[in-house]
Amino acid sequence: MKQITLLIFMLLAVFANSQTTLQSVHPFKNGEKLSYIASYNMKGLMTELAGIDMEVTDVSGKKKPIYKLKFTANTLTSWDDYVKVRHAYQTYVEASTLKPLIMAQDSDVKGIKTDAKYSFKHKTGIAEVTGTKDNGKPINLKIPIDNNSFDIVSLLYMARTLNYNNLKIGESKPFKALALERSIPISIKYMGKENINVKGMGSKECYKLGLVLKNKFVVEPDVTYLWITTDKNRVPVLISTVYKEGKALIKLNNFEGLQYN
Repeated sequence: MKQITLLIFMLLAVFANSQTTLQSVHPFKNGEKLSYIASYNMKGLMTELAGIDMEVTDVSGKKKPIYKLKFTANTLTSWDDYVKVRHAYQTYVEASTLKPLIMAQDSDVKGIKTDAKYSFKHKTGIAEVTGTKDNGKPINLKIPIDNNSFDIVSLLYMARTLNYNNLKIGESKPFKALALERSIPISIKYMGKENINVKGMGSKECYKLGLVLKNKFVVEPDVTYLWITTDKNRVPVLISTVYKEGKALIKLNNFEGLQYN
């Protein structure tokens, strides 16, 4: 079921605007863990299909501080007989700038496996992508990058450091996300603030962001939205999107190790 893979990509790629002022202190820290449940509208009912987990870890023994950002997404075991999906991404970033250094992808979608490594060469403006896909087909690509280029995991965390109060309602910004062995142009539109009921948090004021992908995905245009809290933790709590076949939601289900109480 391609909707699950695309839904996971939407969560990863939905954030960011590299031209917006950054917060001086990151809103996350070593040990933070966030868990989500992905649901899809099937025959008029929202049905839970997959679990998504994100984790921040310090990497010791390096000259410069480095974070390992881990993202995993798996179909619930009750759905594995129908559409088994296993996605694991691990990105190593400079702790100060969140610029990606290496991103490793290990995916299995209904038995079709992808094992890829993205190496970011910022001085030469190239990301080298190597590995295998489709159960053994080699990957060997060079993708041009610039200061606005991130892999899909580092992009998510980068977005949490941005100051959305500097944006006007309706203002859009372009940027690039490296995923699926390509650089994908994305536009983000700031939609203002809304209160969202969040499990374990209650009613939270959130920034609402709209996403437009400049690619031929199955997502309907102008119907994908993300909400992240306006507090110091800047937690992504909800994403909503519409496919040709129906609506999908990703909701925050659990959290621990937040930077601020």
